[in-house]
Amino acid sequence: MLTTYISLDTFHSMGQNISTELDAWLTFFSCTDAEPIVRLVQKYPKFLEYYKDLAVFRTKPKELIYMFSEALEILDRNTANYMIDEMAQEMKSVKEQLDSAKSELDSTKSELDSARKDSAAKDHLISSKDEEIAELRSQIEALKHK
Repeated sequence: MLTTYISLDTFHSMGQNISTELDAWLTFFSCTDAEPIVRLVQKYPKFLEYYKDLAVFRTKPKELIYMFSEALEILDRNTANYMIDEMAQEMKSVKEQLDSAKSELDSTKSELDSARKDSAAKDHLISSKDEEIAELRSQIEALKHK
């Protein structure tokens, strides 16, 4: 997208005709003389409301401050809601990771328990074989003495 910067002072000093809505906006932002404003409002009546608002703000600046205060309050509320939503999403993601890690831990614990049972069974088998060996050795010794 091409961005064009237009100096409002330069635009205003050139005495532009108001032929497009862009020209109307540039005139609105740059002009303080009555004649171009009247031409602007005649061609684009929606700008009359904007000029009325400006006139009210000039005579009652507190209105402007209240308007900005309300806008900032809404922005703050929306920002807070956005941050809450982001934190909730992050918490959900962390909870999913935690659940996944817990599942892996349970699986590993189950494998460890199984390995311990196998090890205990093998230890029992070794112990029984050791007893057999000891018995056979004692039989061999008894046979040697005979």
